[in-house]
Amino acid sequence: MRRKKILFVIDTLNIGGAEKSILEMAPYFTHITPIVVHLYKGDILKKDYEAQGIKVISLNITGGYSFRSAIKKLRKVIKDEQPDLIHSSLLRSSLVSRWVSHWDKIPHIGSFVNDSYVANRYASLTRMAKYKLSLFESIDRLTAHWCDKYIAITQTIKISNQNYLNIPADKVDVIPRGRELDKFVNLPNKTDNDVFTFINVARLINRKGQADLIEAFYRLNQKHSNVRLLFAGDGPSKEAYNALINSYQLQNKVKLLGSRSDIPELLSKSDCFVMPSHFEGLGGSIIEAMLAAKPIIASDISVLSENIQHNKNGLLFKLGSVDDLVSKMEYMILNREKAKIMGQVGRQYAIEKFDLSKIARQYEAIYLKVLAE
Repeated sequence: MRRKKILFVIDTLNIGGAEKSILEMAPYFTHITPIVVHLYKGDILKKDYEAQGIKVISLNITGGYSFRSAIKKLRKVIKDEQPDLIHSSLLRSSLVSRWVSHWDKIPHIGSFVNDSYVANRYASLTRMAKYKLSLFESIDRLTAHWCDKYIAITQTIKISNQNYLNIPADKVDVIPRGRELDKFVNLPNKTDNDVFTFINVARLINRKGQADLIEAFYRLNQKHSNVRLLFAGDGPSKEAYNALINSYQLQNKVKLLGSRSDIPELLSKSDCFVMPSHFEGLGGSIIEAMLAAKPIIASDISVLSENIQHNKNGLLFKLGSVDDLVSKMEYMILNREKAKIMGQVGRQYAIEKFDLSKIARQYEAIYLKVLAE
C-alpha cells in the first residue's frame, strides 16, 4: 500500500510541545510520509527534523498573522506537494489550513492542545487582549466545522473546545502526547540527598504560574534551609522572574537554567516536580516527570487533575493559593518516602498511558480512517 502523504502545518518550529510532538512521533509512522510546513519565522527544530529525513518547508512569513500571505503560500505548497491530508496544530496555522482545505477540498484534521478560551485566561488579560482573544474565538467558531476531525490531547481539552466551538462530540478523538520510554531508564541517581530539589520545566510565561512558585519557595526557605528550585525553560518572563528572585535574595537557591536538552537527567537529580499553571494543554513535562518517577505538585485545574490523582501520584493545590502551594511543598520535604512511592505510582501510570509508539499508531489509524471516509 502506498504511504499516504500527510502535510503537518504548524506556526513555527521553535521549541514547544506541539512542535516536538510531530518530531518525536515521526520515526514510528509506518503508513504515512510526513512533510512539515511552518508558516512563520522560527526554525530551531528544523535541523532535527531534517536529520530524521523529514522534509521541512519554511514559509518564513513575517508579522504576527499575515493570513492572506499565509493562505496564498500554503495553497502553492498544496499544489506542489499534492498531500493526501492536512493536519494542523496551533491557532494561526489551523485557521490558515481551514481556509486552504476548504477551498482546495483536501481532508483536514485539526488539533486541540490548549484550553484557549477558559474564563481564567480571559481574566488575566488586558482589555485590548480580551477583545483580541474574543475576536479569534469568533473566527475559530465560524470556521471550526470545516475540519473533518479533531484530535484533543486530553478529555478536558476535548470537552472545553467542543463546547466553545459548537463541535459534535463524535468529531473529536482524544489522544495524549507520548514520550519515548527509553529516555527514562538507567538515569543517574541523585547524589546530594541533603538538599531537597524542586523543579519546573516549562516556558517562562505568566500563565505557567512560576511567579507563584518563586513566592512559595521564598516562604518555604524561611523554614527549610536545605532546599533548591530549578527552572528549565526560557521565555518572555525571564527578566521579571530574575528580578523577583533577586528581590527575595534567592540567587543561590533558585536557578533559571534556560532551555535544556537534558531534561531526563535534570529530573533524575531532582526530588519533586512542580507545575503551578493557571491554564494548560496537557503539560508534556508532567509526563516526563512521571516517567522519571518524580512526585508531582500541580494546580488543581481540571486538565492537570485528569492525570494527577491527589495523594496517589502527586498532590494538587488550590489554583492561585500560594499558602496551599507552600503546604504541599513542605509535605513533600517532610514525607520523602511517601513522595517516592507517589513517584513510582506515577511512572507506572505514564508507561501504560503515554508510550510514544502506541500513540503514533493511534494517530495513523485516525489519518487512514479519515481518508477512507
